[in-house]
Amino acid sequence: MDLGPRQIMRAIQLGLKEEVLASSTIWLCISCETCSARCPAKIDIARVMESLRWLAAAEKGKPAEKDIAIFHRVFLGITK
Repeated sequence: MDLGPRQIMRAIQLGLKEEVLASSTIWLCISCETCSARCPAKIDIARVMESLRWLAAAEKGKPAEKDIAIFHRVFLGITK
């Protein structure tokens, strides 16, 4: 992960859309919801990450990290 969940949320607040969508963090997030449960502001960070993946895929196509979309789909398919 190049940015932590807190850094992603801050970048969103600052309007740094390109940096957020280019981040490997949104693709490496496994939606475990640990960050959502621990967030003192009660932000559903896992849901935000999922939305960012959709937005990145729609705007940029494939993620910058090779095969990360496949990893994400397979990993979540196994664990959920």
